[in-house]
Amino acid sequence: MPVGFRTPTAGGNPFGITPKPFVLTDDALRNMATSANQTRKDGKERGFNYCIDPGQKIKGGGPKFNVLEAGGRCVGDECSVELGSGADSGCPPVEISWKMAKDVAVWLSPGQDYGSHHTHPGGDPTPSPFDVVRELLGAVLYKKNKAMGCITGATGSKGSEPVFYDKTDPLAVDPTICWVVPKEQLPDIDQLMDVLDDYNQHMHPMYAEWSKTGKEPNLKLKKWAKALETYRNVDMFTDEIKAEVHFSSLENLNKAKVRRQQTGIGDMPDYFDVQTVELQTLKYNWAKGWKPFPKPKKKEPKKVVYA
Repeated sequence: MPVGFRTPTAGGNPFGITPKPFVLTDDALRNMATSANQTRKDGKERGFNYCIDPGQKIKGGGPKFNVLEAGGRCVGDECSVELGSGADSGCPPVEISWKMAKDVAVWLSPGQDYGSHHTHPGGDPTPSPFDVVRELLGAVLYKKNKAMGCITGATGSKGSEPVFYDKTDPLAVDPTICWVVPKEQLPDIDQLMDVLDDYNQHMHPMYAEWSKTGKEPNLKLKKWAKALETYRNVDMFTDEIKAEVHFSSLENLNKAKVRRQQTGIGDMPDYFDVQTVELQTLKYNWAKGWKPFPKPKKKEPKKVVYA
C-alpha cells in the first residue's frame, strides 16, 4: 500500500512555506526493499532516483502530492553509490498535454527526478553529511525548490559488521530515514560551495581510501583529524536545515510506526503526517497504456426549411 508524507500548511511548521507532500508508491517501496536485500548479500550500496509519475494522484485528494516511482537502480561499493540527475536521472521523459492549465502543467514536471533512495551496509540509515549535500547540489544549482532523500540501513549485511540502528527493537528490519530540506531552508550557492570545497579538501580523500581498500579508515589516525572536524561541521550545517522522519522497519512501511521525528537541532515536532493512501490513475494522454478518447463528431447545422 502506498505511503503518503503529508506536510503541514504554511505557518504550521518551523520552515515557513512547506514543500509539496509526496507519496512512495508500491513500485518505489518494492525497489527500496530489493535494494536492501541486494546490499545485505554483498555489502555494497544500492540506490535509485525517485521519479514523479504524472499519471497518478491521491484518490480523494488534490493535485499537490508528488507521486514517486523508482528510476533505474545503481550499484556502488561499500561506502558510496553515484546517482545521476536531470537527463541522467533514469526518470523516463513523458509527453505532456499543454492544453491543461499552466499551473498544473508546471507542477507535473514530467520525467523529473524528485530526490533519491540508497542503502547503507551495516544497518544505520542516518544520512551522512554528503548524502544531504549531494541532493542540495541539484536543488540549489538546478531545481531551486527542495532537496529530499530516503536511506535504508540493511541490517545484518554481509561484508560489514552489523551496527543496528535501533538496538531497542530486535524485530526491526531495514530501518529507514526520509528527510527533506524545503526551499526556504536551502543555502545559497556561495554557502554550498564553501561546504563542498571543505568536503573535497578534507573528507573526499578519506572516502577515496575507503572506496579503494574496501575497509573503513581508522578514524583514530592523526591524518583524519581534519576530516572528522569537517564531518562534524557539515553534519551540524545539514541538521539545521532538514527535517527527518525515522522508521524502525522497511517491512510493511505503511504499517511501521514512526520511531521519531526531528526538525533542526534538538527540536522534535511532528513535521510529517505519515499515512497510507490510495492512488488513482489519471486518464491523461501520458498515462501508461491509455489511448486518447475519440474526438467528438462535429454536429451538422440544422437545416432550416422555409414554407
